[in-house]
Amino acid sequence: MPVFSTITINFSDAFEPNTATPLIFINAFDAIQNAGLSVVVERIVATRTQFGEFSTGTDDVTQAVLYKDALDLDLDPLEYEVSIIGNNVTIGSLRQEISFTDLVIGQPNTSRATFVINNDAINIPRTEGIIPARSNYYVTRPIVDPNVVSQTVKMWFNSDLIDPDYQQRTPDYQSTQLRPSANWENFDLAITQYARDFINPKLPTFTAGIVDSVAGSVITSSISVRNNLEAIDQPILNQAVTTLGYATYQQGATPKYSQLILLSSQRHQVKRGELIIVPVNTNAVTTSIVFTNPAGDFLGLYTLIASGDITKQIQYVCFSTAGLTDDFVEVNGTHIFELIDECLYETQPVRFLNRYGVWENLTFFKAEKESLQVTREGNFKNNYVNGGTYDTTRHLYRNTDTNARRSLQLTTGYISEQQNAAIDDLLLSDYVYLENGEPMEVDTNSVDKKTRIVDKLINYEIAFKYSSDLVQVV
Repeated sequence: MPVFSTITINFSDAFEPNTATPLIFINAFDAIQNAGLSVVVERIVATRTQFGEFSTGTDDVTQAVLYKDALDLDLDPLEYEVSIIGNNVTIGSLRQEISFTDLVIGQPNTSRATFVINNDAINIPRTEGIIPARSNYYVTRPIVDPNVVSQTVKMWFNSDLIDPDYQQRTPDYQSTQLRPSANWENFDLAITQYARDFINPKLPTFTAGIVDSVAGSVITSSISVRNNLEAIDQPILNQAVTTLGYATYQQGATPKYSQLILLSSQRHQVKRGELIIVPVNTNAVTTSIVFTNPAGDFLGLYTLIASGDITKQIQYVCFSTAGLTDDFVEVNGTHIFELIDECLYETQPVRFLNRYGVWENLTFFKAEKESLQVTREGNFKNNYVNGGTYDTTRHLYRNTDTNARRSLQLTTGYISEQQNAAIDDLLLSDYVYLENGEPMEVDTNSVDKKTRIVDKLINYEIAFKYSSDLVQVV
């Protein structure tokens, strides 16, 4: 079997048994678990009688032989390989994600052995889940050796293709962290502050069928670390899908999302004839989205094929409701879309970037009201006397830099209590568009959350502003 990281111990003398600290530790780091681990702890005794002990020798060579004999018995042969040449014992990891960090020998045997670590470059599996980059996601690595004083973090962000050889490229960012004090136990770095520089959400053109994310709306993040004792970079994240979503305080310092359908709630409404838009987390896995009516009758099937294209890591299944007579459409048996027949008001679908960093639709069914807010920088006297007269058709006072912002107030109509989550995400979104692609800003700063028990019928009015001036002054 291939051997990856190794630690070679060079014995220079026999060990003394039964001392105050008769132990020898080998420590390592597991890149998949992102945690330190103790590989093996052996107690120095005159003669081994049980697991976790090794006998003292008469010189450096016999000590190496007896230590190897103990490791052969105590280490899992499917995870570690032990070899010996003279007074050198080498332990090799058969697990690619394991990198050795240090060897600790108790007094008075500390000076009777030295060690050399050779950690090969590690290729860990692709990181699963979606990292929401509006919130801080921390890469953490424990400090298990008192001689570790710094750590270098390399970061790669990509928006086109999954690249297994990303480590061969120059990193997009590199950061060196210094250990502030000897009692500092971990290196922590919020890597999403760097990822945000590479994410540029764009609204796709939604048409019936499968629609990819627009390039730059979704990226991958790859992170490796190396402390001052290591010769090789150790990967922590391997091409993790990253969006401009957010996490809550309760989700902690390493938030990720893993669900298939990336909608804020399981109940939704669309106007009959409109598209049902379902954002799907494919993450290089072939999957299917099935549409049925409440009776379970098949309406449509879409298969999303695994791809190395980053724009296909999150795709949108767009299902046309034109011609349907059912009142509800179910998606994969978990999400329900109610089809609304609205004849009086002009409905207004609003697209916004939700907590998962993907586009979600919320249709406002009832009354809308548009208003105009005009701003003026001031006025000034704008006439003068020439030859004993002045032009009476000329403004004596004239406004300057007059402009305006349009506002739009939309009403949801009656919605399910579950859709409160969509209202939350809309209010928290930095990217909001009307169906026609016109960018908007949410102008409502607070809402009273409504429930069926207290309010019976749930209805919201949300204020928006068009995100541009009426007079173009760019």
